[in-house]
Amino acid sequence: MVKGLMSIFLVLVAVSYSFAKFDKPVKKEKRPPQTLSRGWGDDLVWTQTYEEALYRSRTTNKPLMVIHHLEDCPHSQALKKVFASNKQIQKMADEDFILLNLVFETTDKNLAPDGQYVPRFIFVDPTLTVRADITGRYGNRLYAYEPADIDLLFQVLQEMKEGLEKKLDAPLRAITEWLKCRSASSSSLQNAATQFETNDHNIFPDGQYVPRILIVDPSLTVRTEITGSHADQKYKYEDKDIEIWENWEMESQSQTTMPHEESHTAANDAEWLEEFIAKFNILTEKNQSCSL
Repeated sequence: MVKGLMSIFLVLVAVSYSFAKFDKPVKKEKRPPQTLSRGWGDDLVWTQTYEEALYRSRTTNKPLMVIHHLEDCPHSQALKKVFASNKQIQKMADEDFILLNLVFETTDKNLAPDGQYVPRFIFVDPTLTVRADITGRYGNRLYAYEPADIDLLFQVLQEMKEGLEKKLDAPLRAITEWLKCRSASSSSLQNAATQFETNDHNIFPDGQYVPRILIVDPSLTVRTEITGSHADQKYKYEDKDIEIWENWEMESQSQTTMPHEESHTAANDAEWLEEFIAKFNILTEKNQSCSL
């Protein structure tokens, strides 16, 4: 009897072991972590937000390329595959552009000039201007590209890069020419300046002579009031004028506004304003004021 029970017990143990052996859970395949590239180029540096992308574009003087797409859109997926495998585009995107790809719309309506379709490519230059003039080949979807348009997209990137370089670097090149060949004749300097002049008329307020130096502040305002010592050519500088640059500093003082509380009176405001003027050494004869 005991031997019979022992035999049954051993059979049950063997069966349990067999089931346990064959019921082993199958290990799930590990998926690579999701990156900001979303497949548009894993070796590229992508920004995370639109605000970050705008900041980096402005501080690096590189144009921003915004790619709108959807993960479940077959057109987006097809274009993504061609974009990521094109070595020329990947190289230019890496070296010359700030990159952002989005699977959702932003609150900036300028990023959807003709609608919120996908895929679409929108470019923003370092002055934070949405370049609505840079389009593809389709009249009903101006900013759309298809896999067959990859060469056109590369051409667009190249033109964007070259046009921006010419726009941003032209004044600097003219100054560089002057610094490199200050001993050269005025005619040779004039030829150099003519080659590199921009289409921005604010950069030559009183003519396209050289050498001339203009200052643009961070708000992208040309500071035409900052001049040299020559009345006929206000922005011209010579070797003897170098002391002007050594002693010159740009200062900016701003007063932010706050809600006007009921406890404020005209007398209190006037007293506070006098303290403000004295503290920052503001010349009152050069200021104008108005009351509302």
